[in-house]
Amino acid sequence: MSIDITKLPVSELMPHKPPMLLIDRIIDWGDEYLTAEVCIDSNSMFLDENNNVPAWVGIEYMAQTVAAFAGVRAYNEGAPIPVGFLLGTRKYLSKVDHFKNGEKLVVKIQSVYEDEAGLGSFDCEICTDNVLASARINTFKPKNDKLQDFLESSNQ
Repeated sequence: MSIDITKLPVSELMPHKPPMLLIDRIIDWGDEYLTAEVCIDSNSMFLDENNNVPAWVGIEYMAQTVAAFAGVRAYNEGAPIPVGFLLGTRKYLSKVDHFKNGEKLVVKIQSVYEDEAGLGSFDCEICTDNVLASARINTFKPKNDKLQDFLESSNQ
């Protein structure tokens, strides 16, 4: 029997835990994309003095949506939820200074490139009725059996 991924708590598909789990739910997904929702409210991390979230936090919304994408793949394969790293962002363009309290953001990621070594590149958008922000983000996902070696080598 197949499980509807959109019904699972996001926390089961990502290594992130509150308060740093920033996406609220998965709306849709496929082999090369995932769409998530972020609800900006009084409990949101990174609220500014006006109870809005600065637009630069959108990069993390995008990165966590990529993490959820990797988690959905792992979940469907019966594999452990992977740890990944945001390597960089290209052309983060935001049409807004902040995401407003009360907004429901739709975060869309589309795989552009992924290789066997764990490098990936994703086109991303944050939308309401219009596109509010876009970027291409680059990620690295070490193989789970090599993760400890990777972490230890980066501490030297």
